[in-house]
Amino acid sequence: MKIIEPISSSVFITACAYAAGVSHNNAFMRKFGVDPEFSQPSIEKALYDGGVITFEVFYGHLMAMLNFAASGIGLSILAVAALGVIALLLWNRRRIPQLKEKLLEFSTLLGAFTPIGLIGISYIIFLTFSAFNKGTEKGEELALKFIKTCQWIEMNKGKEKHKACAFKKDDNAIWYFELETAGSKTEAKQLSELDSISYLTPQKLIE
Repeated sequence: MKIIEPISSSVFITACAYAAGVSHNNAFMRKFGVDPEFSQPSIEKALYDGGVITFEVFYGHLMAMLNFAASGIGLSILAVAALGVIALLLWNRRRIPQLKEKLLEFSTLLGAFTPIGLIGISYIIFLTFSAFNKGTEKGEELALKFIKTCQWIEMNKGKEKHKACAFKKDDNAIWYFELETAGSKTEAKQLSELDSISYLTPQKLIE
């Protein structure tokens, strides 16, 4: 178990980051009316985007726990628990040796049924769902940014030039829309069909 649990945790974390990256891409493409099956991110891109999202979610969970521990509620719970332990020890001061044995037996039994690895994997599963939802949210936010602001590009092929608003460039194609058909028509051009792409000054479309 000492070898299996770390390996399982690393696999779960990788899957968590990948799921977050894919959900980010899918939500982004759907905002432009494109089925995500037509443009899936590379593994490296999905893991990078998903890793950033997963870390942000984990940091949020960590800060929430720290804030709760530092809050009045957290301190009150700790104080009540400490007073309870002291009262129990005073009440059973003559039975402390027997109490130690009972506590040792209970902790051993608890450890047998709830190993640390199981708790860690349970949290990673929760983190995966949280990161997936966060990835969807971030993807939609990024799409709205490109909808509100046109990233002008000029695609060059020989003497032909075509100007449009780009919103994504992957390994094989660049995705864009025309201002006249914004919101109703999205197109993609294979990079192999172009000589060059010029990136122009962005233009804000929606305040």
